[in-house]
Amino acid sequence: MKIRELARDWPPEAAVGVGDPAIAEPGDEVLSAQRYEGEKDHIRLKIRKKTGSEYTVILVLPEHLYGKAIIAIALAKEITLGEAGELAI
Repeated sequence: MKIRELARDWPPEAAVGVGDPAIAEPGDEVLSAQRYEGEKDHIRLKIRKKTGSEYTVILVLPEHLYGKAIIAIALAKEITLGEAGELAI
């Protein structure tokens, strides 16, 4: 299945940003994917808008799949949020 089909919310909501609250858009670039400390089913995605502003979203997946998702996103290099949602895990 695709990440977007397995996620609790798609697109994930922005958790942290600088300045105005960020709205996650499919064309935003994914900079990194990391385990979100304290939650076994959460992934922290660092995102950059075309304007250069950066923000973080929290992606929630079934616990047994979050490791596969982090690897798939990391291996995809230069991927947008929309493309990350289409990755099969």
